[in-house]
Amino acid sequence: MSINRPAATALAAALCLLTAACGDSSDSDTASGTTTEVAVSKTGYPVTLKNCGQAEIFKQAPSRVVVMNGASVAEVSTLLALGLQDKIVANQQTYGMSEVAGRAAAIKALPTGNVKLNDAYDIPREAMLGLRPDLVLSTTSYGFDEKNGFATRDQLKAVGANSYVSPQGCDQDTAKMTIADSYTLLRDMGKVFNVTDKAEKLIAASEKNIAAVS
Repeated sequence: MSINRPAATALAAALCLLTAACGDSSDSDTASGTTTEVAVSKTGYPVTLKNCGQAEIFKQAPSRVVVMNGASVAEVSTLLALGLQDKIVANQQTYGMSEVAGRAAAIKALPTGNVKLNDAYDIPREAMLGLRPDLVLSTTSYGFDEKNGFATRDQLKAVGANSYVSPQGCDQDTAKMTIADSYTLLRDMGKVFNVTDKAEKLIAASEKNIAAVS
């Protein structure tokens, strides 16, 4: 599996700093150019994100989210930080421990969809489609690679599901992930779920705490 686990862990650690900073509480492109807001109406929808060369259009907030493993915890932690745990129907990411009080237990309590993982330790195509997702999150594009037995982004789109690859994950090399990427992930999910204000508050608090430590 082509994933740099230390780098993925580093992004998760950055996100831990971000969420710990807050307790329970028109953008430029990222450096990688992988995720860009294209359009948002005054009501919040539709939201269009350009992600790894694909346009993902969200007509409403997703309600059946699947989080793939990908040797990461950044994606599921982002959703929990934004208070979106009730939108998750299957999560394969896990923490052993977390700097955020209660975070590891909260992740453990999330539904898994009772999925039997494939040889790549993730959700195979048939099981994925059976979950009837409307949004699938993957750490890298590996999670949508057909040759590894996963549902492709086109196959998901055909059944009405959007897909999203985290920043720096388009080419399956997570070695360049930074805390700025965790902010991009938060902002993108804030737009997708119409909780932008909450995402910006989390980011502002994190930046303030990091500046104080520096």
